[in-house]
Amino acid sequence: LDTSNESPEFIKKSESVLGEYRMRCFVSRNWVLREAALTKISMMLPDILHDHDLDAASILCAALEHAVYDRIVQVFLTSLIVLDEIVLAFENGNFSRKEVIQMLERLVTLLISKLADNKQKVVDGAETALLSFAFSPCIGSTYVGSQALKPMRSQETKPTGRAIRSRLMFVHKLLDEFGEKHISVEQVMSFVKDVTDNFSHKDANVRDTAKELTTLIYQIIGEDVFLFLDSLPARQLREYKASFANSRTNLSGSRSTDLTPRSPLNSLPRVIDDDTSFNGLRELVDKPQQSRGRGRGRGKVLPVVQRESPGYNRGERSRDSGSERTDSTYSR
Repeated sequence: LDTSNESPEFIKKSESVLGEYRMRCFVSRNWVLREAALTKISMMLPDILHDHDLDAASILCAALEHAVYDRIVQVFLTSLIVLDEIVLAFENGNFSRKEVIQMLERLVTLLISKLADNKQKVVDGAETALLSFAFSPCIGSTYVGSQALKPMRSQETKPTGRAIRSRLMFVHKLLDEFGEKHISVEQVMSFVKDVTDNFSHKDANVRDTAKELTTLIYQIIGEDVFLFLDSLPARQLREYKASFANSRTNLSGSRSTDLTPRSPLNSLPRVIDDDTSFNGLRELVDKPQQSRGRGRGRGKVLPVVQRESPGYNRGERSRDSGSERTDSTYSR
């Protein structure tokens, strides 16, 4: 049993909800026991969260923070599966958005920091969890976006720029999916300028990622984007204008002819594919770790298993915005 990093108060409160034996497994030095405890907790959720029990829900979320911190990838991914089950229980249990955000605030911040992890499975898992939060009616894209756009702490801004690129890529996905009604374009551009040293970061990959995000914003607000680019050198400004021109060509060849509403999941091919749910992390847990490059759009689709929860179908309405959908693929 390893309780050296856990306060006696945390252990006592957690034992009152999870049980003494399961809590001993939860903080064990043996990662197999930690993973097994998470699996058992997932099975206990209906009993733990019955009757809108806020105290038990808060203790459970605090315990999940410790699991998300786990350095063993399989334990981390299993904790995300349990976390998704908890969010689902919050949705079905009519917990208010204020209550849920208060309980999950630290977890959202932690998952955002995980986007810069060296292990690709961790990055994919954190990204999938955050996108699932964004689609949840009791969390929403506005909140997730505001957290993703918070100033980055100095220790995250490493010379390699990995943390900066991962954050910019995630903001790109959020903005592309939910649009400027949920994520402020002004805040996005202010964030981009701040983390890239006014578009002049020494890492070329960071500059390219910033240009791609700015090009997406150009597609949304048009020529007004140049209000944020007044300090660009002439050569760099020409590169941005060329990227904007290419995006217009791509739009005229693809998006302009598609007038049907799209499913929110259709723009997430690198993390969630059609007919899938967050539960695909279960297959990630069982697979050996592999190193693979992310590339722009060249990442592999994560396989996902359909969740079997009767009476719950996210395909009928878009989460967060409430708009009608054209498919019914995202089911639990």
